[in-house]
Amino acid sequence: IATGYGSAPIGVALTPDGAQAFVTLTGSGLLKRYSTASLAETGSLALGPTPRAIAITGDSSRVLVTRYISALNRAHVWDVANGSSLSLNRTWNLLRDRTPDNSSNGRGIPNQLAGITLSPDGRWAW
Repeated sequence: IATGYGSAPIGVALTPDGAQAFVTLTGSGLLKRYSTASLAETGSLALGPTPRAIAITGDSSRVLVTRYISALNRAHVWDVANGSSLSLNRTWNLLRDRTPDNSSNGRGIPNQLAGITLSPDGRWAW
């Protein structure tokens, strides 16, 4: 599948039924959707800089995408509606952790979100 020069595909996830594949293009800031049967592109959404990890809800209605390198004071997770076209539901901002450092935790900004997963019921993301 050709994604374009400099597009830098990095994240790939399939819907639970295997009918669709989602790909993040970190170089061009896009989320693309493909049919796994035909390999045809079936949707595209401009998200912004450095989209990376992908998680898909069990019913395939929503796709969560992390921004790998976010702004200086927050991280971003995009919540995308997977319908006949792709559309942005909302952007979640993960704010700076100002708690004290300790032996198992360090404060800071979660601005390098390289992975994401959903709970089985789709209510929580990590």
